[in-house]
Amino acid sequence: MVAMLIFAGLRREELLWLTKKDVDLKKRIIYVRANKINQEEWQPKTRRSNRAVLISNTLHHYLDSYVAPTDTVWYFPSPS
Repeated sequence: MVAMLIFAGLRREELLWLTKKDVDLKKRIIYVRANKINQEEWQPKTRRSNRAVLISNTLHHYLDSYVAPTDTVWYFPSPS
């Protein structure tokens, strides 16, 4: 999580609202977009509905070794 904050420049709320479909390691892109999950809505601070953030080589190294849990839609389901 810290690597994503540092190397992608995401805000804390953007990071916490990422779903697995928002992170494309093959294309090396993180999609920061408005989400509605289980009756909860979130919109980026910029109010733009969609933003693409490129994944650097350093960040790709960290994310490539991360295994997102399969039982949830969230990319990072909990801080731990």
